[in-house]
Order: sequence, then structure tokens, then C-alpha cells
Amino acid sequence: MSSRGFAIYWWMEVIRKVGIRNLTSFWKDPWSGETPFLRKYPRLYVIATNNEASVEELSRRGEWDLEWRRSIFVWEEELFISLKEDLEGHRRENF
Repeated sequence: MSSRGFAIYWWMEVIRKVGIRNLTSFWKDPWSGETPFLRKYPRLYVIATNNEASVEELSRRGEWDLEWRRSIFVWEEELFISLKEDLEGHRRENF
């Protein structure tokens, strides 16, 4: 890779990871902490209807628009509460 190609790649990666919300996967990229939500909450990822969505797609109305394929089981409530705690302080205008 040429130095110019490396520079372009480096800047695109740095910019994507710090906040281009339409390119940053809500579930697959580590945008809120060091661990992607896919790894931290694999059970919620499996039941999410929008598991391929970007951060921007899930925060369009200023709130998190998480949808599930089915009702969350009682034992999954704790995972969902933990995810909501991870999302506290992250609002669309913060990106």
C-alpha cells in the first residue's frame, strides 16, 4: 500500500471509529466502550430486528429505537437494562 493509500485508510478508520454515525454499526463496532454490543450482548443481538443497523439509524428520533423479533424473556430483562445503562448519555446530538 502506498503512503497515500495508507493515509486515506488511516483517516477513514479514525473518523469512522470516533463518530461517523451512519458508518458505525450499532452492534458490531466498539463505539461505546471497547467491546462491541454484539459481543457484550449476544442474546439481544440475536433477537434484534435491526441487528445490521448503524448508530444513526437507531437514534434518528433522539432516542434509541431498538426493536425485538419477540417479547423479551424475563431473564433477558437484566441484559436489556444493562444495555440501556450503557446507552445513557449517548444521544443523537452527541455524535
